[in-house]
Amino acid sequence: MTLEDYVQSAHVENNWMVRFLTGTMSGVVNESHLSQAKEILRSRVVIGLLEEKETSMQRFEYYFGWSYKKDPKKQKECRRKILVGDFRSNEMAKTKIKENSQAWTMLMWQNKLDMKLYKFAQHLFLVQGAELFSDMQVAPSVL
Repeated sequence: MTLEDYVQSAHVENNWMVRFLTGTMSGVVNESHLSQAKEILRSRVVIGLLEEKETSMQRFEYYFGWSYKKDPKKQKECRRKILVGDFRSNEMAKTKIKENSQAWTMLMWQNKLDMKLYKFAQHLFLVQGAELFSDMQVAPSVL
């Protein structure tokens, strides 16, 4: 199935994250569901962003008190491999979509609430950095 076939099929996702966070897996989701999802992120989630892998991992380690005690050298190497690796392992995720193409437009339309939620998560990442992690010692990058 090509990406173009997928976006025109009954299998295309429709605001999956907003649906998941609000427990609304069927039916219509709207701005009210988006507001609910934003509040859930704001009040219950430590935000991590794939485009900020290193910082996100450091925040998780700090917040949850993760440390490398069993075999620190091996554990830190494993961490490094995870951070420099490509998380997008399926082939569909590697498909590049041209902005403003028909497929891009259809995916954006199907996921417009999720896109708003993502923008909010990016904002929340910055807010949490200042409010929760301002005293965190930043380790040198492994990337």
